[in-house]
Amino acid sequence: MRFKVNVTGKGDKVVSIEGNDKLVGELLQEIADTFGIDMDNVISIRFGYPPQSVEINDDSIVKLLEDIGLSSGEKIGVTLRDNGNGSIIPEQNKQNNIEATLKDSQSSFVANDGTKWVLQQHVVPDDNSCLFHAISYCMYKDISLSKGLRERVAKEIMQDKDTYNEAILGKSPQSYMNWILQKDSWGGGIEIAILSKVLGVAVYVLDIDALKFEKFNEDKYDEFIIILFSGVHYDAIESTTKKTVFNVRTDEALCQMVLACSLEIASKMKKGGKSFNSQKANIICNICHKTFVGEREISKHAESTGHTDFGQA
Repeated sequence: MRFKVNVTGKGDKVVSIEGNDKLVGELLQEIADTFGIDMDNVISIRFGYPPQSVEINDDSIVKLLEDIGLSSGEKIGVTLRDNGNGSIIPEQNKQNNIEATLKDSQSSFVANDGTKWVLQQHVVPDDNSCLFHAISYCMYKDISLSKGLRERVAKEIMQDKDTYNEAILGKSPQSYMNWILQKDSWGGGIEIAILSKVLGVAVYVLDIDALKFEKFNEDKYDEFIIILFSGVHYDAIESTTKKTVFNVRTDEALCQMVLACSLEIASKMKKGGKSFNSQKANIICNICHKTFVGEREISKHAESTGHTDFGQA
């Protein structure tokens, strides 16, 4: 079993442990050895989405990893009792770190009516369904509907085989339908175009590396949503009031400000190293350390292994 582990103040490392019947305590000892920390200083671990936290105590360390819902490939956050120097981390410092992280993925503007708007990145799970999660969140504020979006894509393909033929899909419509219904299959341009049509809303994909929008069906629909693309992951754009759908017809000036503000967010993220040019850069799988070039190679690896944690090599 392999995990990407982040320890407060110690950074990220990949931790491996043999076997599928290991206890929480055994994993913690491996983490402690890898990071050079005292296992007794671990307060809790966090994983999954929505994030769940497991307090480390005499009861939890003797539980099987599967019993707490932890499986290979997960990202684990480890919270320590101290900062490695024996002193308690001040709560104010923790709050400052949270605020700094938020500012890196936020931007604001003042609308013509004097209202202040703050836009931000809304992070969705990194589990091969991120495109569907991002669109589901924008439309419904509920990522549990992502599976239904896959099904709508599959249905549209089977109902319009002339448009979605083998030349377009790279495989027969039936094979493509079977493939896209799998939860580990990545969505892309075909899925975005279909969902834009069936949902009746334009989809603006903001490429963080290129700092450009790719707009799907902007000439057909007044309403639009914005999703961010890092090269390997999609997230949603929202206001701090949770507004995710914008209407060009009702307020074109506001929408132009929203687009400009979204570009500022993407620029901040790019400067922070949160984007990859998957067509040119070497991308590394943080789980198995294999490297790839191009989105097709990355997607194929993710589908065959279930690995979803990638970074720039």
